[in-house]
Amino acid sequence: MLNPGPHAPTPGRGSSVAQRSDAPARAGFLRRASAAALRTPSRTRQFPGSRWTACASACDTTRVAAAEVANEDVRSPSVRAGALSFALQGVDVKHLPLLARCLTGPVLRHVLEGGRSAFLAEAFRITRADEKLGGDATLLTAAQAIFELVSRRYRSDYVYRTAIANKIFLGRHSPATTALLSELRVWRCKADLVMLNGTSTAYEIKTELDNFDRLAAQIAAYSRMFDRIFVVTYEDQVKHLQSCLPDFVGIITLSEAFTLRVRRDAASNAHNVHVPTVLDALRRGELVELTRRICGAVPSVSGVQLVGECTRLLLAQNCPRKVHDEMVVLLKKRRTFSRQDFDHVPRELVPAYLDSGIASRDWPRLTAILANTTVKEALHQ
Repeated sequence: MLNPGPHAPTPGRGSSVAQRSDAPARAGFLRRASAAALRTPSRTRQFPGSRWTACASACDTTRVAAAEVANEDVRSPSVRAGALSFALQGVDVKHLPLLARCLTGPVLRHVLEGGRSAFLAEAFRITRADEKLGGDATLLTAAQAIFELVSRRYRSDYVYRTAIANKIFLGRHSPATTALLSELRVWRCKADLVMLNGTSTAYEIKTELDNFDRLAAQIAAYSRMFDRIFVVTYEDQVKHLQSCLPDFVGIITLSEAFTLRVRRDAASNAHNVHVPTVLDALRRGELVELTRRICGAVPSVSGVQLVGECTRLLLAQNCPRKVHDEMVVLLKKRRTFSRQDFDHVPRELVPAYLDSGIASRDWPRLTAILANTTVKEALHQ
């Protein structure tokens, strides 16, 4: 149960009268949106490197109402989700962080396991999103509408992760040959996203909501482990970062139109990796396998001594580039997917699916639950 805090709705908000108090205004908005759609040519923006198009015009809600959920392409925001994102515009700005947290792995895991999420239900009640979305909206269109909203009004870390996951991981690479890890521990820091294919690329995200106090320490840590490093940020920070970041660190910006642009490319850094930092980031089994791959054999010692002996042997080799390259091979094994695994994953939820801990074989079942469970059903189960 969430702690509603000082801005929680009053107890009377749950009455039928309160729930319908904005119904005439909402209906009027939808009628105006439908009329605007008939007058306005449909405009879409295509995200480079992916098939995801987002509605950028008012929506023909009459046509949407007749659409069957089963016929929707879950990889793209439905037209109805675009309309619902307009309906959510009235959400108080102080509640946007709460809605953004609905797009997370734990929420999806609870939905898969029990058909609902207590956090999601409480967040909808506190923000009154359930009233604005309407009880017949599905959880899928609700999630897509929330993403559309936060991508415009609350560009959190998740919005940036979604752009990287769709435009770079799925857009430029193949999940069969590339792994995407999040929150990978590097010394006393955690890299936001790490992409592993023929090499390693770390992405440190700095949004409009972040401060940059720890950036220097984070870059110093990543430079001891990864080949290429990018800071992904917003346009206003480019000049500042160009002047203060080391020359080998790249800069990528996410525009208001949801486009990623490389403002400065990253240079290779693999020859400078710090072997103790790499070894510290590996799991015990990965450390043993790295020793076998580089040294040819694993020391025959007790389990208590094994980690220390493997570390000693690897440090004695003095081959940072080789350690880096073998590290990439080992870390890629932490997550293996095929392109088909993402065929039924809504693009707005790719990071949440990846971080949910749900096996990819269960992703289609999760998407089906989201697409066929209404907000009303999720709140009252």
